[in-house]
Amino acid sequence: MKSALGPFLFAIVLALAGGALWLAGHTETRLADVHKQMALLRYAMVLDAGRGGAPEDVVLGDRTLQVMGLIWVGLFAAGVYAA
Repeated sequence: MKSALGPFLFAIVLALAGGALWLAGHTETRLADVHKQMALLRYAMVLDAGRGGAPEDVVLGDRTLQVMGLIWVGLFAAGVYAA
């Protein structure tokens, strides 16, 4: 049950955060912040699974974290450009 409950709650939090950010404006910058928190949660999940080590080894060995990093760079650049 634990494995099914976590992603479900995570999706609810993301949906609520996305709606709040859309209403508040400046969505690119705030989405970059939310995305950064998602990446930190993913990093914690990798560590919890026992695949920890040096931070650079964890990031370079996990494709999901790499993709999240690229998305964060794009959102951050969009936020800077929009400001």
